[in-house]
Amino acid sequence: MKALVPMFRGASHLEVTAALRHFKPAKLDMDTVLMVEGDDDPSLVVVLEGEPEIRCGEVDIAAAHKGD
Repeated sequence: MKALVPMFRGASHLEVTAALRHFKPAKLDMDTVLMVEGDDDPSLVVVLEGEPEIRCGEVDIAAAHKGD
């Protein structure tokens, strides 16, 4: 199994396998909007590569990193 992001550390193989059934890998183009503040969105995004920007309107407020 590939190295796990921190949120899975301490979980058993069975727990990780069960959780991963709910994930769908995606490669996204730059400027793809993942979520919009205020929207009712149950998504969970785990960053494996790249550094997505976290914005509030037109203002950059943070960047996500691998494992975030």
